Amino acid sequence: MTVRPRAAPARVVLTAVLVAVLGAPAATGAVAVLAAPADPGADPGPCADAPRAPFGDVPDASTAAPGVDCLVWHGIARGVTHDRFAPGAPVRRDQFASLLAGTLTAVGVALPTVREARFVDVSGVHANAVEQLALAGVIEGRTATHFAPTAPIRRDQLAALLARTSTRLLGEVGADPGASDPTDLEEAADGAAANGEAADQQAADQQAADQGAPDEQAADQQAADQGAPDVVPDGHPPRFLDLDGNVHAAAIDTAVALGLLEGTDATTFAPALAATRGQVSLVLTRLLDLLLIDPEGGARDGFGLDDASPLRTGPLPASLEALARRFTWQPGCPVGLDRLRLVEVVHTDLDGRERWGHLVVHRDVADDAGAAFVTLRERGFPIARMEPIEHFRGDDDASMAANNTSAFNCRRVTSGTRFSEHAYGWAIDLNPVQNPYVRAGTVLPPAGRDYVDRSRIRPGMLARPGAVEVFDALGWGWGGDWRSLKDYQHVSLTGR
Repeated sequence: MTVRPRAAPARVVLTAVLVAVLGAPAATGAVAVLAAPADPGADPGPCADAPRAPFGDVPDASTAAPGVDCLVWHGIARGVTHDRFAPGAPVRRDQFASLLAGTLTAVGVALPTVREARFVDVSGVHANAVEQLALAGVIEGRTATHFAPTAPIRRDQLAALLARTSTRLLGEVGADPGASDPTDLEEAADGAAANGEAADQQAADQQAADQGAPDEQAADQQAADQGAPDVVPDGHPPRFLDLDGNVHAAAIDTAVALGLLEGTDATTFAPALAATRGQVSLVLTRLLDLLLIDPEGGARDGFGLDDASPLRTGPLPASLEALARRFTWQPGCPVGLDRLRLVEVVHTDLDGRERWGHLVVHRDVADDAGAAFVTLRERGFPIARMEPIEHFRGDDDASMAANNTSAFNCRRVTSGTRFSEHAYGWAIDLNPVQNPYVRAGTVLPPAGRDYVDRSRIRPGMLARPGAVEVFDALGWGWGGDWRSLKDYQHVSLTGR
């Protein structure tokens, strides 16, 4: 496992030769607990600018929100559907392998190339991550050839993987950097092998299989029996009272000392509990901090994280397509669902909070629509809410009342019989309360009546000069220019 330098020319190597050196550090020294940097000029961390993720089951007050937001922002995790993350669901062993591999790759760690599969029970989208981390010596199977991919990952197993990953990549956090290069784990592995401290992992795997013991625990116990260095400081008292006899106890202490994990209370770790998606998101966010920020609050050499993109576009996910078939699309609509795209774009809400928004548009306008909202955000134009109108069962009145910005909806024009431009995915309604539909005495939504007077521009109002110019540049038309009525929220490709 190597790191591609981004911020500095340092190099991190983690190869299969380290498989038997469980938790061996590259240099000696004490573990430093990672603390929030006090220096106002310190690196704010990889998640400081993460927008709120678009999941209804991870509200703003959720303890899982910071971790979920961070991993979604950096493309490491996705929801189980387009609008649900399932933070309380257990994480399978193969799923965690993908999440951990994604985290390491994001900061520049190059995992080994898999040339021959080790595990006969692993297949599908997570298989490569499992095999890569096994080659790197980060994970083991239950036996030499079986990984048990669908079993939930326990909290003590999670601690073992985190401790192993951290010490392989960083050595002992807080070690004297002059003693050796703590990022060159290839050198450390060679030294360990020369000193006779490396064991034959395949033999250990087979021994564990023959005895019917879980390979993961057998490998950890073997390392402890052989005197693998303990990265917990001398004299450190036991933290938790429920770890007696647990082979991962030292790894748990290491993961806690590094700030990666916590107990369920001051004296309980609950090692056998399954780790949940919300918990794992927080833990991997802390791992990002550990790898990217040194204990003094500066950027750590050798690791880097590419800037996250505020715009993603793709086909409708299965969960959203199913909702569309129920509420907003039916045979006879002028456009097929295969010609629609989901635009995921970051916007600033009326309270100044950055959030992911979802907009369904025709594929021919997806790039322009996405770019327009990126520009609106850069110019400081707020969007109150942006969800597919399927979340409102296709009810345009309900969507407008919620001040929701939306696009595709296979419906007729207001008070008419022809298909609306929304039925083609060519039109967008922005901030309906601040930009109401006005015809004679009718104002939709009714809450928009305070914004009928367009002489005083307030946040979220479309106007020219102003936000309308972003769509003018695309050649789109604006309903605020119409003569027989005013549809201030409406912009469209055709101008209708």
